[in-house]
Amino acid sequence: MLLLLPLAQAAPLTTCERLYTTPDLIDALDSAEQNFKKQDAPAFAASEAIVATRLQCLTEPLVPDVLSRVYLTEALQAFLAKDDAHTASALAGMAASNPGYQLSLTLLPDGHPLRAAMKPASLLLRDPVTTPLVAMDVGWIEVDGAHRPDAPTNRDVTLQRFGGDGQITETLYVHAGESLAGWTSPTPSQKPTTTPRPVATAAPLPLAAHRPFSVRGSLDIVGGGLGTPETTLKNPPGFGGPGARIGVGVEVGAGRLGGFAEVAWLGVFAPEAEAGTNGSANGAVASMGPQLRIGTFTLEAGPAWSLSAVHLEGVDCGIEGCGGEATTGVGSADGLVMAGGGVLGVDMRLGGPDSMLAVEVGGGAVTDLTRASYWGGVGLRFGKRWSGT
Repeated sequence: MLLLLPLAQAAPLTTCERLYTTPDLIDALDSAEQNFKKQDAPAFAASEAIVATRLQCLTEPLVPDVLSRVYLTEALQAFLAKDDAHTASALAGMAASNPGYQLSLTLLPDGHPLRAAMKPASLLLRDPVTTPLVAMDVGWIEVDGAHRPDAPTNRDVTLQRFGGDGQITETLYVHAGESLAGWTSPTPSQKPTTTPRPVATAAPLPLAAHRPFSVRGSLDIVGGGLGTPETTLKNPPGFGGPGARIGVGVEVGAGRLGGFAEVAWLGVFAPEAEAGTNGSANGAVASMGPQLRIGTFTLEAGPAWSLSAVHLEGVDCGIEGCGGEATTGVGSADGLVMAGGGVLGVDMRLGGPDSMLAVEVGGGAVTDLTRASYWGGVGLRFGKRWSGT
């Protein structure tokens, strides 16, 4: 049987007995691939049926990493059915939806006959055949997770229809050559003579900003340290001991690439005066920069700016000043220190590529041009993701 329902059997989400998320679909794809590896044909057939159901009743926008695996599962089914034409059209959908996707060597070792089907698949991509999509009065249609005015007809394609509120109303997998009735514009001879209604102003975000917009938070247990002090600065300006990091930020991007901005509070740290006595330091760090997503991992790095409040005991009042004035003897000193530097972090999404719950490892360094402060630690990142309209 074919992996996904033909167009005539497609139905909107309102007919689904249960709705599914991206992690639900990923679980079904994992199961199908494992059963193919084990050469368990009945189990693979059951897994692909689950993939079909969860794709049809999916409530979230499709992303390249998931799309490529949907097409690959369809290609595996067609390969087992010895349907060469359909194998090629499914692989063409895989390559078009995620050009950087690499076939797993553990799933398909070198020399596997399915790999030879990539050549006819590339020919389908080289000479595409497309048809224009209907202009919706409210909402929009996405083709393989992207906004475009037409859909290919000579390869497999996945369509999603969005309502004016940005919620998905229907997801449809179409095999090469199947009808796209209800999704495409009429031919010139069929066009109505009346003027169509204007497209609603609630248009989707452009592709550059379509990867879901996210608000995130983070909570980390961290440790810090200081670089070797310069003789011109007797007391540390920054972070020098264990503490916590609490941050809030946003993410936005397209596909694997994106950007982030975050403000985090660091405290309480323990800088040490030259006399050997401790103090305390609490600081805020604002950072921003690019992101790179690889499957369930996100790598991010960028510049950072720090503002820390420092209290020190046992300082030389003649050099640092105590109570706002330079005096003699040893006392305490307080002050604000501004610094600049950078941050680097990586997280692993616990619920799949589109999850916002992740284990993160991060760190950073700031300097006021005379001394470096650095920190690093592990923690949790969590938040909320929207597709945007």
